[in-house]
Amino acid sequence: MIKTIVGIDPGVNTGFAVKDMDAFTGTLISAESLKIHEAFARLATFDKATTLVVVEDARLRDWYGASEQTLYRKYIGNMPMTQTERHAYKGLLLGAGSVKRDCTIWEDFLQDGGYLYHLSRPGAKKTKMKADFFKRVTGYKGRTNEHARDAAFLIMSLSKVWANETARALLREQG
Repeated sequence: MIKTIVGIDPGVNTGFAVKDMDAFTGTLISAESLKIHEAFARLATFDKATTLVVVEDARLRDWYGASEQTLYRKYIGNMPMTQTERHAYKGLLLGAGSVKRDCTIWEDFLQDGGYLYHLSRPGAKKTKMKADFFKRVTGYKGRTNEHARDAAFLIMSLSKVWANETARALLREQG
């Protein structure tokens, strides 16, 4: 039975949120931003048998914003690009590559460590929300940054039923 869900939003500043699953919908107990090695160490303090880790996996992303699509089309089509557009596109590529590498590192760490984990596709969930909105929606009183809030929103809607069904399926897969 899953007692804790940990949400991970990979990146240079890793979002790390913890939800206690004592109630049906659970209670958010922490949301913070850590360096990747700090997040690994923090996760190591949890009981692997009763913790489910949910990682937002940028490698599964299948949608892109309008500005990214425009830059991509120009780049692929050898269309003229301004210096600003080239710089923006290069930044998008480097940032996306870095986060995708972080996702690979997280998957390796979780798999090698014997954790129960679920890789979540980035989607139409609420991200980059303001602190006051986050506090109203979650009731969380602590101080957060956007990375911590993204990690928390990754797991906020997950129920005890979903967590336990997901854990059972993962255990079946592992044999």
